[in-house]
Amino acid sequence: MKGVKSGMAHVKYASGEAYVGEHKGGKRHGKGQYTYLNGEIYSGEFANDVRQGEGYIIRGTGIVAQGMLGSGLRMVGTWVDDKFVGSAAVN
Repeated sequence: MKGVKSGMAHVKYASGEAYVGEHKGGKRHGKGQYTYLNGEIYSGEFANDVRQGEGYIIRGTGIVAQGMLGSGLRMVGTWVDDKFVGSAAVN
């Protein structure tokens, strides 16, 4: 994202992970999608390069959850400073 101050970005990192979405000041900022090496995808809001606001994770197994998915739990909430804040319920 270097060289572009803001707008849409398509980035593939040296690690193999990827980001597609809005950025500001060279950081993930706004709505976007981050794909991890393990196949998980986070789709939602970012602020200053961290998950912030509403979003969801799709696991490689195809399981979808709002917020974040734990072992046997469906968690619904938001992201604050790259950490999930919300409630959990058994699937």
